Amino acid sequence: MTFELWDMRSRNAIGSFDVKASALAAVRELMEDHGRAYVDDLFLGCEDDHGNSKPIAKGQELADLALRVAKRVPVPA
Repeated sequence: MTFELWDMRSRNAIGSFDVKASALAAVRELMEDHGRAYVDDLFLGCEDDHGNSKPIAKGQELADLALRVAKRVPVPA
């Protein structure tokens, strides 16, 4: 499975990730660098090994998901 992060405004791929958590970490980094509103034009979807695509989240829903997942990831001691 591949997770793809897209800019809906420019229709350009921002990145492709093997793990959903990595894609969400990229979203968090973009919010840290550019502010939360930057995510308004972003879309995260996934594609399985058969080429079937499925949306995961976009815009502020994506921002919320990225922040929720970050809170559940254990911090190394």
